Amino acid sequence: MSHVQRHRKFDADLIELPVASATVIEQGDMVAWDSSNNVAYPASSETWDTNLATTQANFADNFVGVAHRASPSGETTVLVATRGLHEFTCASANFDPGDTVGPAKATGNALEDQKVVAATGTSCIGVVADADAVSTAATKIDVMIGSILQPGSMAASAIG
Repeated sequence: MSHVQRHRKFDADLIELPVASATVIEQGDMVAWDSSNNVAYPASSETWDTNLATTQANFADNFVGVAHRASPSGETTVLVATRGLHEFTCASANFDPGDTVGPAKATGNALEDQKVVAATGTSCIGVVADADAVSTAATKIDVMIGSILQPGSMAASAIG
């Protein structure tokens, strides 16, 4: 892994979630909740569905946050930040504060765990909050994440 995503600032609102023991989650991975199996999983484990936007939307519907620390094979929990400003890598592009992003497409039909691209509507997991990205093509951007576990979310009681 060439870049470890970093929690930059604001309350991270950490929660420990169960993980299947064979699942590997790295620090900085975008993480979602599988309500069928009651476990967390990284973006790369999202089942590909039709195209990038559809797959992103399926992941975003279950997005719980960003892994605050790694969960190697054999571990059965992961600590996830459900809020805060996080730094992600991205393909070189211009972003404006307020632009929305989702997981990028990996080689083949899979999502990237720690890389984002511009996304719209239901495909988003966060909002660009990086004023420096406005005037130059950025390869790292700060994103305010939007977890389904934010206060008032119905999903919080389903997981909790």
